[in-house]
Formats: sequence, C-alpha cells, structure tokens
Amino acid sequence: MDSNKTVAIFCGANYPKDPIYVETAQLLAKELVKNGYSIVTGGGSLGLMKTFNDATLEAGGVIIGVIPGFMVENGWHHTHLSQMHIVETMQERKLRMGQLAKAAVIAYPGGVGTYDELFEFISLAKLNVWPGKVLVYNLKGYFEPFIQMIQKAIDEGFMTPDAHSRYILVNSPSEVIDHLKY
Repeated sequence: MDSNKTVAIFCGANYPKDPIYVETAQLLAKELVKNGYSIVTGGGSLGLMKTFNDATLEAGGVIIGVIPGFMVENGWHHTHLSQMHIVETMQERKLRMGQLAKAAVIAYPGGVGTYDELFEFISLAKLNVWPGKVLVYNLKGYFEPFIQMIQKAIDEGFMTPDAHSRYILVNSPSEVIDHLKY
C-alpha cells in the first residue's frame, strides 16, 4: 500500500436523515477506488463509516480500519475490511490514520468526532508536521458554520488571516480527485 495514494475519511458513525449523504459517500468511495486510492476509516460498522467501508469493498478497493480496542469489545467494528489496526485510544486512532494516509484527510459530514479529527489535522498542517491535504467535503453546505467559526477566530485575532488556506473546500467526488492529483 502506497501511503501517498491513501486517504483517510473522517465521517459520522450515524446514518443521517437525508439519503444524499449516503449516496454521495458511496460515489466518493467508488471514485477514489477508480483512481487508485486506498481508504482509511475509523473501522466502524455503523453509519456513514460503514457506508464508506462497504462501498470501497464493493468497488474492489483497499479499505483499512483503525479502531480502539474498547470499540471492538463493544462489537462496533467492521469485520470484513482489507486491514484492521486496533489501537488503545482515540488519540492513537487519529495518529495512526494520519500515518497511513499521507495523501489527504477528508472531513465528510459527521458529528463531534469528525470535527475533532478535522481540527487536529488542520493544526498539524499548520505546524508543518503532517504532509497531506485537508479536504472538507461541504455537501449541502454542511461545513458553513465551521467556515464562519474560523472566520470569527480570524476577525477576533485568534487565528492568522491565512487560516482558511489550511483546508480545501470540496463539493463533489470529482473535485476531491482533482485536488488529490494536483
């Protein structure tokens, strides 16, 4: 597996109300596989994480899960992934996902865990300790409040004016591929 052709996807472990999130997740996974990318997820068997895992497998791609042991003990893990890395903590999970996926992390709509992961990788990119791209999949304007929050931090002087340059907004699977290639 080439870590430079591997992306991590951060997303929700719940199923959203609007089926467009599931349909687009399936399309994105298939487009990544078609373009030769392997995918790392949190290794779960629920929600959008399961959607990405299953769609990647159905497309014949490589899907790698990274999951804390307590989640495995609770039966929250996907049992048919290409690889599964079991770690101790949620912090180790993020670190390992970043180590495996050097091309990019993609923040897909999700909950507090997705925001945690997104902020972690924006911080790492700002500090130049993580080499990949941070893509924010803004489906249905989901991340508009995030963008406004970053702008508020800039306006109040808590972040530098270049803070928005630490991530790339994308709105379609083809935009993801375009940004990964260039």
